[in-house]
Amino acid sequence: QHEDWVMEDFLRTYYPNLTPTESGLYIMNDNIGTGITPSDTDYVLFDYTSRYVETFKIFDTSLKSVGIAEGISARTTMSCAGPYKVQVKGMFEGIKQGLLSMQEGDSARLIIPSALYRGDYNPIYVDVRLYKVIPDLKKFETEQLAQYLSTNYHKTLADSTTTGVTGLYYFPITEGTDDLIDDADSITLKYKVSFLPYSDGK
Repeated sequence: QHEDWVMEDFLRTYYPNLTPTESGLYIMNDNIGTGITPSDTDYVLFDYTSRYVETFKIFDTSLKSVGIAEGISARTTMSCAGPYKVQVKGMFEGIKQGLLSMQEGDSARLIIPSALYRGDYNPIYVDVRLYKVIPDLKKFETEQLAQYLSTNYHKTLADSTTTGVTGLYYFPITEGTDDLIDDADSITLKYKVSFLPYSDGK
């Protein structure tokens, strides 16, 4: 009953004219997008910020600036990493239903009862901006990689050395002079890992 009261008070105060979908999800969509609508097997690229309805506290976000301000950037490696890329059917039910109602370019606020999220009696609301629907993930990632290499290194995928079935591409930056290592060798190395940026700058 507490969750029901929290939802009713929130909706009465801020969205008195908003009606739910059949499942109980509330969607406020700006409907400014002109792109395609995803299916549940598509991947999508989107930003999100999630808050608890009762306290308005942000507990998860893909936006680095928000994560740092809220002190949540170190809690999970996927938070605050920029636009989130995931298959629609792998999302929590409420977020999945919201994404399936959107077009590329739309922004929406999803007000989600816990039954459509984690079932913990904590309703949430999530602000979502859908950048891109990705029906063919391999093609999309190859295009992004080609764009990244062209922009940053003036190279093409054809310039790389590939490891075959793994799909890994690598480019020597500084050529070594010693023998190649093998699986039995012990090595010391320094490395840096970065997420490949979305090619429109997001």
